[in-house]
Amino acid sequence: MKKTLFVFSLFLVTSSTPLLSAASSSSSAPGTSDPASAKQRVHKRLERSASALPTSPKQLPRIERSHSALPSLPTQLNPIAATAARQGARKTMEDTFYNNNKKKFWGVYDGHGSHLAALSAQNNLHLNIFSCEKTLSTKQALKQGFLNTHAELKSSAILYGTTATVALVRSGKLYVANVGDSRAVLCAQGTAYQVSVDHKPDAEEEKARIESCDGYLETRISRSDFPFLQNIDEIISHKVQTVYMRKNMYNGLAVSRALGDTDLETIVSAKPYIHEQELNGSEDFLIIASDGLWDVMSNQAAVDLVKEWLSKECHPITCATFLVDKAITLWNHDNVTATIVILNPAIISKWTLAGGETTEDDGYSTEELESSLSE
Repeated sequence: MKKTLFVFSLFLVTSSTPLLSAASSSSSAPGTSDPASAKQRVHKRLERSASALPTSPKQLPRIERSHSALPSLPTQLNPIAATAARQGARKTMEDTFYNNNKKKFWGVYDGHGSHLAALSAQNNLHLNIFSCEKTLSTKQALKQGFLNTHAELKSSAILYGTTATVALVRSGKLYVANVGDSRAVLCAQGTAYQVSVDHKPDAEEEKARIESCDGYLETRISRSDFPFLQNIDEIISHKVQTVYMRKNMYNGLAVSRALGDTDLETIVSAKPYIHEQELNGSEDFLIIASDGLWDVMSNQAAVDLVKEWLSKECHPITCATFLVDKAITLWNHDNVTATIVILNPAIISKWTLAGGETTEDDGYSTEELESSLSE
């Protein structure tokens, strides 16, 4: 591995070829017309998924290094992040993500209808926020950065939109901003705290806003929702409220806020929910993930899994990969992307990588990770 590739930012994008064989055979639901046969297959799938829990995880080389930081940012906390992503059973991959450990910024974007809006947000949202930070407070910069990115999408040829959930650390505070249903969950002393809002059309405030803007809601049946580790016999049909514009009844959307979506621009808001809190040292990590994870896993279940793997000395990349694989084995029908931002200094010090100056998106590629694990 070249020395120049050792960096702060850790990320992994996995495609249809998984690194973990335990999940490779279960990335899509079995196609069968026999209900009994389908249940047997899924039972076996869930049994196999239990073997994905690492018993004696193989570590990446541990190299000590003291982090540097931008002059305007505090030096006492330098989080590191790892991301894993899978296409799953979907025909296309519409999730994207962006990690920048040096500037303490991380984001997950889930496109709908196309990956183009998510890709645009991946490339531009952080730049717009950083630019606004020069003259505005962090909260104001987050809001304006979202609105500016939304305006750019509206002026482009991209018709569809994307969710956006981002987190950043400034002056000892954690900020999370989001539109849509990609979610951020904070682990503090082992307890899961949701620090974003799922912008669903049937929320009382959102429904009132939509109806006041000449929109309406319609109930549809979504893909089957399998609650985490629930018996397969207890499968429940998942009903979703979809928002429509009265003059454009052919395009519906299952979220009430997003970036883009020019055909629904009068009823879909780009104004983000913003969470702000002081970091007091009780925080271990933050999970930012697309709804493909949260459709099949509760907040606490996800936190418990990551906490267990970290306690077994798993590398953050391995934790993110196992988390995404677990969602796939639970018969998820969506793309799944999960970023784990490590906030605990004791954990950070274990996995700090050596290297020179970092760039925005540098990190481990899949090939580099495989090489490191085989050493």
